[in-house]
Amino acid sequence: MVPGISRRRAPLDVLAIQASLLLLCCRSVSCGNMHWNYQAPHGARAPLQVGQFWREECLSETDIGCSGPFRPVIHRHDPDYLQMSQITSAFITTPPNQPMLVMPHLEDAVTLLALWVHNEWGDWGVKLRIDKAYVADCNPNTYDALHCEGRAVHLSLENTFEDERYATMAWMATKAGFDYVIRQTKYSVHASVKYQPPVGNRDNQAACFPGGSTVTQSDGTKIPISRLNINDRILTYDQSTGGNVETDVVAWLHYDHNVTVHYLRIHHSFGQLELSPDHLVFTNQMSTIFAGQLLPGDQLLYFDDTRSKFVNTSVMSVEAFQEYGAFAPLTDQGTITVDGIHSSCFASVRSQLIGYFSTLPMRFLPSFLYDGVHVYALALQTIAETFMPCLII
Repeated sequence: MVPGISRRRAPLDVLAIQASLLLLCCRSVSCGNMHWNYQAPHGARAPLQVGQFWREECLSETDIGCSGPFRPVIHRHDPDYLQMSQITSAFITTPPNQPMLVMPHLEDAVTLLALWVHNEWGDWGVKLRIDKAYVADCNPNTYDALHCEGRAVHLSLENTFEDERYATMAWMATKAGFDYVIRQTKYSVHASVKYQPPVGNRDNQAACFPGGSTVTQSDGTKIPISRLNINDRILTYDQSTGGNVETDVVAWLHYDHNVTVHYLRIHHSFGQLELSPDHLVFTNQMSTIFAGQLLPGDQLLYFDDTRSKFVNTSVMSVEAFQEYGAFAPLTDQGTITVDGIHSSCFASVRSQLIGYFSTLPMRFLPSFLYDGVHVYALALQTIAETFMPCLII
């Protein structure tokens, strides 16, 4: 039984506004086979010249600020091999009879870049081409060692040799989610990503908090997240004051005591935070990042009870573990303070704004759950996976 199931009626004009906002959100960010195209990133373009790399603060690709150090080579019999995905997209070409395997978060970046290339030059028949991805039997001591782990790709463009297009494609890659990009030659770009811990079957994993994670009620009492009820009032971060603000729990996105979930334990300067790798957390700059992308030295926002305000805290280490139970409350604000850390209510979606607007109708719907997941959230996920894959991971 889910605690506190309730239903509130919404006036028709409110529902109409919500529908309009959701439609506007989808029109501005949708992708895939829909008519509304995902446009290339806005802002001043800085095309990469031959030999130029990104990010400049790194001395090499394997610096911790870029794609990070080498890890053990992945062989076909290793568990990590099963984590890799074969890239298949109408907007991507590959050498014949050569399946391109990569880690899932690298596939996300490649797919988004391919959509941008298609929208920029598709009318001229230009496509993104993957020339090299995972290499099964490679030398881990070579420059291409990240290919041994499924974390790197060599990219080019099909049906064009224009220098300006290659320079622009390399710049687009810096915005698509890669952690390191270099224009190796006039007609090739190398890109790679950080290591992310395996999280099991991505199609079935829960994206939540374990039941022992704590939240703070409006009276200051800390309780396990599994004991929350709909309509409870809890505390979250107030950006205008840097302190706490009250917010109502309006629904359960996920509520399941029996599921086994792969979680991460984020050790930081003031304690630890436990959550799924696909969950969004806020940095001290108020940008969001997936928990699975956090590295030692990253700065989060922690509520210091002694000073009654949020302060910066540094990530010290990250470890993976398994736990029973998955709990993801939705609040009016779309944010929540869990274990003292300012976090999002959303997971598996690339934007806090998209998560907030797409769940607006849930404020007025009953919390009907299917296998522990809100039916509206299941519907949203199905739509996104089918029509807007670049919005989720």
